[in-house]
Amino acid sequence: MDTRVHDQAIEMRVLQALAHSKPEITHPIIVAATPDGAVWLRGLALSQTDRLTILHLVGDVPGVTEVFFNVALMT
Repeated sequence: MDTRVHDQAIEMRVLQALAHSKPEITHPIIVAATPDGAVWLRGLALSQTDRLTILHLVGDVPGVTEVFFNVALMT
């Protein structure tokens, strides 16, 4: 059983920011957030530029206080 507390509002804001990004993020990113604003990201990106875009987009989302970033380059 998962006993961690999630903040679905922050998770939705992060997902919306990624969905509206330019350049478009084409690979799914898994997002988990806690009520204190910590966000965990996991997934793949096509380029280093996309990785940095994802990191900056998520860091700018209201309510996000910390980002744990596990987005690897697709090879």
